[in-house]
Amino acid sequence: MRVADARAFRALRGDRYTLELAQAPTRAALAPLVDALGATSGTLHLVVLNGPAGSAVHALWSDFPTPEAARAARDALPSDAAITSGWPRRIGPLQSELAGDQELP
Repeated sequence: MRVADARAFRALRGDRYTLELAQAPTRAALAPLVDALGATSGTLHLVVLNGPAGSAVHALWSDFPTPEAARAARDALPSDAAITSGWPRRIGPLQSELAGDQELP
């Protein structure tokens, strides 16, 4: 799996979908998930999103043409990965939530 940042996530088409796999206060807290997904194909975007409770690092996996395609791909992820969400999300609204400061530890 390739790990990418906010710049690569901004370049995705906003009308497609991604899977939000987890969120954490720091990138380091997502390290076990990144390790468990190491042999998986696709791209894992680690980006800081603004939310009602403040900023957090989100693990967003790949991009898919439809929510159904994203759900089907979710079923192929390793069962031992620390996935806490797995919901398809439209990329465009997430791109608008990107925090200007992507420097959370």
